[in-house]
Amino acid sequence: AHLSGLNQSMVVGDGFVSGSIDNYMGSDYPLYARVGIYRYLRQNMRPEKLVPDYIVAWLTTEYPFVQHSGELVEEMIYRGKILYTASVLLPNLPDSVIIGYSADQWKWCLKYEHDMWMVLVGSKHLFSRDAMIRIKYMNDAPFTKPFTQESPGRAGAFVGWRIVEQYMREHPEVSPKEWLLRTADEIRRETPYNP
Repeated sequence: AHLSGLNQSMVVGDGFVSGSIDNYMGSDYPLYARVGIYRYLRQNMRPEKLVPDYIVAWLTTEYPFVQHSGELVEEMIYRGKILYTASVLLPNLPDSVIIGYSADQWKWCLKYEHDMWMVLVGSKHLFSRDAMIRIKYMNDAPFTKPFTQESPGRAGAFVGWRIVEQYMREHPEVSPKEWLLRTADEIRRETPYNP
């Protein structure tokens, strides 16, 4: 553990992962609002996020994102693999906590999963190589811009997770190391996703 002065939540080095404990004091910790941290970011500055963030930092270091096609779906599936693996390693933690959503945000994503998929496919964003499109679906934000303002930010990662979950239901023989090493193209080819 370390103090970062509200900087990087996780630091990964040769043989260690360290969590910045000043970033996990609770969403209502008065200092966060005083220094101007947005509410959508503060919702993840709570103690229960420390362990999932630690696992995600470790996994992304051990299995870094390697871009092949540059398409949005590639990053969505990569993030989905990381989140799915974290959920397997932390089976007693709600999925909403792992991804960093409130329970209501998680329910919204489950309810509108098909609609989000239709937007991704209909707008032809799924195979876009445009960095700005990627940011809209994958980055922290109050909501995911191509969807409604009721959507949580990073909803592209949610869809990626659901693609990987479907893949794993259909391929239970695949080990964690194997699924982390599979490319997005292999996962898409072996399991057509259509919520």
